[in-house]
This record gives sequence, C-alpha cells and structure tokens, in this order.
Amino acid sequence: GHLFITFKANLFGSNFNQRIKDNIKLIKRLPKIKGVKKISYPGENKFYRYKKNIKKNIIINNNIKQDISKLLK
Repeated sequence: GHLFITFKANLFGSNFNQRIKDNIKLIKRLPKIKGVKKISYPGENKFYRYKKNIKKNIIINNNIKQDISKLLK
C-alpha cells in the first residue's frame, strides 16, 4: 500500500521554494563519482525532454501543459 501525507510548504518555515532551489544548487555542485557527468533531481530529465519536444513541435496534451506551467511558477 501507499500512504501520502501533505503539509503546507510554509508550515515548518518560510521561503520554502527558495530553500529548495538553494539546496538543488548545492547538491549539483557536489563532487561526482567516476562515470557520472551530472547530478539530476527527480523530474529534471522529464522537464528537459519536455523542453526538447516543444522545440521539435511535438504536441502535448493541454492538461499536461497546464500542470507543468503550474509547477514552473
């Protein structure tokens, strides 16, 4: 089974989004093990494929476009 728990982002502190962005930058600067070129966070690869597909004029469902645009705000 699965259990999902959600909390308001500002419940435990302020500037949640900025702290996440700062942590991602910090993690990406960490030393990489041999054979690893880049550290990716969850969803990053899909986002880059999405951007590449838009340049190729690959059509994406409007519901998916709306969800992605909400995430990027």
